Amino acid sequence: MKKNKKKLLVILLALLIVLGGGYLFYAKYADHTEPDQALPAQTQDKTPLSDFTVYDADHNEFASANLKGKPAVINFWATWCPPCCAELPDFNSAYEQYGNDVQFVMVNLTDGERETEAGVRAFLEENGYTFPVYYDLRADASYAYAVNSIPFSVFVDQDGNVYTTHLGMLSASELYSTIEALLKA
Repeated sequence: MKKNKKKLLVILLALLIVLGGGYLFYAKYADHTEPDQALPAQTQDKTPLSDFTVYDADHNEFASANLKGKPAVINFWATWCPPCCAELPDFNSAYEQYGNDVQFVMVNLTDGERETEAGVRAFLEENGYTFPVYYDLRADASYAYAVNSIPFSVFVDQDGNVYTTHLGMLSASELYSTIEALLKA
């Protein structure tokens, strides 16, 4: 009987340590921005957009060097990512509203296993999304931005410089206000 109590006590203590560690990790590294809080203003330095190549649905190459002349929104996402899926309707609405003035580059993290081109196409059709989707078949774009968590968005000015970035889900108001600021810049 004493042995069982001791075992239970050790298990409870281990659970408390794990939960406490998780809380401390969350407190230190979680994004604590308030919902609908505006994104940071333009970065002070003019950081050029990193070079990368992605592929459209017909396997034509699309290079980041093409993103000059008008502002751009690059969004890294996957169908298995709930926050990504939650923000996609807002991106689609923004594309429908700003698509003539802003380039949208919706970069799907296609790995061929968990995320396949056929699965993405079915997902897009099922949800009626019209924004342009590019497949990161060689992880070139995600490597260029060291993307290890999604959703991740990069806003680019008309000269091809990074305006601002955002890790995590964007609310509709954050997305729209950042696009408006980008257009005014």
